Amino acid sequence: MSLTSHTFFLLFLPLSLLFYWKVLKSAPARLWALLVLSYLFYGLADWKYIPLLLGLSWLTFYAARKGWFTAGILINLAVLASFKFIGFEFVLLRRLGFSNARMLLRLAFPLGLSYYSFKHIGYLLDVKRKRVPATADFLAFTTFSAFFPQVSAGPLSSFQDTGHQLRALPERVPASQIFDAIVYITIGLAKKLLIANVLLETFQSGTLSPMNPDSGLISAWLTVLSSVMGLYFDFSGYTDIVLGVGLLFGVQLPPNFNNPFLAQNIQEFWNRWHISLSSWFRVYLFFPLTRTLLIRFGQKRKALAQSLANLITMFLVGLWHGITFGNLSWGILMGLLLNLHTGLKRRNKLIQPRFLSTGGFLISIFVSLAIFTSPSYAYVKMLLTKLIGLGGFEGWSYFTTLGLERFGAILLLSLLIAFSGYAEADKLLHNRKWWFAAAIGLLLWLCLLFMGKPVDFIYVQF
Repeated sequence: MSLTSHTFFLLFLPLSLLFYWKVLKSAPARLWALLVLSYLFYGLADWKYIPLLLGLSWLTFYAARKGWFTAGILINLAVLASFKFIGFEFVLLRRLGFSNARMLLRLAFPLGLSYYSFKHIGYLLDVKRKRVPATADFLAFTTFSAFFPQVSAGPLSSFQDTGHQLRALPERVPASQIFDAIVYITIGLAKKLLIANVLLETFQSGTLSPMNPDSGLISAWLTVLSSVMGLYFDFSGYTDIVLGVGLLFGVQLPPNFNNPFLAQNIQEFWNRWHISLSSWFRVYLFFPLTRTLLIRFGQKRKALAQSLANLITMFLVGLWHGITFGNLSWGILMGLLLNLHTGLKRRNKLIQPRFLSTGGFLISIFVSLAIFTSPSYAYVKMLLTKLIGLGGFEGWSYFTTLGLERFGAILLLSLLIAFSGYAEADKLLHNRKWWFAAAIGLLLWLCLLFMGKPVDFIYVQF
């Protein structure tokens, strides 16, 4: 079930809320209801993997209780890796001559596996390092693992935060929180339905593709802008919807974006983009890896240790997204850019004036994210060639025949919003004026009108 479907917004969500707040009268009953609703939501999307979700939740819970940390982490990683790279395994087996390898294709990637596996691993590491005690509340832990608003694609949260809220669910939600939830949901829907879908539809149609022999410099840059803005508004829109739905059930989930295109450098960008994943990799991989390398290399080679840790971490971030040329190249490029920034900062040689360094950083971000969304090496090669003008320059007549007026208007609007400082729904929550409430209501009605065939969010596939 998609979070942008009529089924979810007109049936599942209102009926769930009615039962949750009007029928159930105690916190334990509501916690049971959240667990049932989460598995119902998951089952409607991918019922055959319910045993996997429940099994890994049960295993992680008892591994933490028994102190079997390494086993619990390895099993979660093994399951994740097995499904994550099944497409790669299929291709490899076919090349090795196993004609029956097609059976692997029957195993579609389980919904949310990356996210609940990472939640499990983070929990086990937190308990192992004595940051939190192992919980004895199996109900709260299984609900934390499967909590339906975030099970599809995050944001990642810790059991210390979300689990604590689940064990102390409120008796009611204040009107101000309901209003905030509606703002979150409305802005998220608008981002997805009115902006991201238009940009991604044009990008995925190949109208402006660098592989088109008639395309040139302008088409290449329009491709970059549409792919990056489409990706951002798709994922940040998803996050806003999830945060809003969580609030309706009395649970506050962590933010995932904070106006990333206002960042001044690559390090700040990663503190603003996909915040929960960035934080997870930083806490559970980068810091421990840096300490390990420092022990090996010594303090005199601290810069080398940090640079290697950066490269390895960002390569694994790319690998987590999938074994494709675009994903892996993007991960390596991000690691190199982070190392470049850190090296210049360490030597106090940052580029001046600031607008030059910021402009160069933004160009690198847009191009690298365009590489991330690229389907192949040939595509990336042709894109980069045309971005620097080696593919020629199209005349105005080329674009007049493409019918891109709506796309152009939406692309311009997306750029204005992305660089306005008000791209995230939480920047609008302080407004309680009547006209703002009326505008949100009108926008929500418009989004419901634009709901057609459910379209998945990009990050659900990861």
